[in-house]
Formats: sequence, C-alpha cells, structure tokens
Amino acid sequence: MVKVLEGAENLEKPNDIEEMGLQAFSSDPKQRLMCQCKIKKGDVTIEY
Repeated sequence: MVKVLEGAENLEKPNDIEEMGLQAFSSDPKQRLMCQCKIKKGDVTIEY
C-alpha cells in the first residue's frame, strides 16, 4: 500500500484484484497497491 503524491493520472485504473485489496484495507482515494497497479506513461511519485 502506497500513497500517490504526484502523477496519479499516469496510472491505469485499478484492476479487480487491486480493487478488492483496496476495499479490504478501507484505503483512501490516493492509496494504491503497487504490486498491482501499472504505470501507463510519465512519472509517479509515491510515499510508502
């Protein structure tokens, strides 16, 4: 679980597996599971 600080628009939408994980952890909208998300272009800055 990481917090996306910049570049969220450069990530693909969460897939089904990531969605289930995010719901299980009651994450906030800026959090993503980095083991599941994919960068489609550009840079992404995260905090972990």
